[in-house]
Amino acid sequence: MRDQIRAALQVAEAEPVLIVRGDLATDLPALLAEAPRDVTLVVLHTAVLMYVDDRNRAPFADAVRSSRAVWLANEAPERIPGLDPASVGRHPDGMFLLRRDGRPLARTDPHGSRIDWL
Repeated sequence: MRDQIRAALQVAEAEPVLIVRGDLATDLPALLAEAPRDVTLVVLHTAVLMYVDDRNRAPFADAVRSSRAVWLANEAPERIPGLDPASVGRHPDGMFLLRRDGRPLARTDPHGSRIDWL
C-alpha cells in the first residue's frame, strides 16, 4: 500500500493541476471546451449540488450533458437534476447515489465508508 501511495504522490508531483475559480453554472462550458481533444474528459463531483441553488443545477447538468465529458456524480438523489425517482427504487435516507452519465451505479455513504453496487 505504501508503494502505491508513493507512486501516486510521484504522479501528482509530476503533473501540475489546473485550478480555476469560477461559477459552476456559467463558467463550466468554456472550461470544458478548453480541454485537449485527445484526453478522456471527466467531470466528477460529490456532495456539491447541495451548495448549488435550484436555478443553477439544471444549467450545470445541461453543460455537462452537452459536453464530451464522462459525468460521474455522487450526490443526494433529490439534488440530481432530471433524476427519475423510479430509476433508483427505494433509496435509504442519507445515502448518496453514484451515477455515470445519468445511469445509477451504486448507493454510497456520503463519507465514503460504504458502497452498494446496483
